[in-house]
Amino acid sequence: MSLSEAELLFVKKREQLTKYWPAFAVGILLLLAALACWLWLKTPYLLNPWAVGVALENGTLPEATMALMAVMLPIVMLMFLLFASAVVVLLFVGFCNERRLIQLLRREGANP
Repeated sequence: MSLSEAELLFVKKREQLTKYWPAFAVGILLLLAALACWLWLKTPYLLNPWAVGVALENGTLPEATMALMAVMLPIVMLMFLLFASAVVVLLFVGFCNERRLIQLLRREGANP
């Protein structure tokens, strides 16, 4: 199997990315879990719907907080849509790279 220099660089890059990804992903997940815990404890109205529901039923939720929540809801939804779009784009790029690698390997006679 003889690969061109560009193809060898591509395979080497893919190997490096797949080697480092598990540690990177675990770090990101740990940071997200720490952020969620911190928000749950420090500002429960941002993350805990039950706390908001209880405060609404008891009438203890401040008017300023309700107004802020009403203003922030569209921003949060727009950010969620932007995040979801970014995930789809990144998945598309990842699958395009994988398709390219599979085509490269098939062309060279190796069956993955």
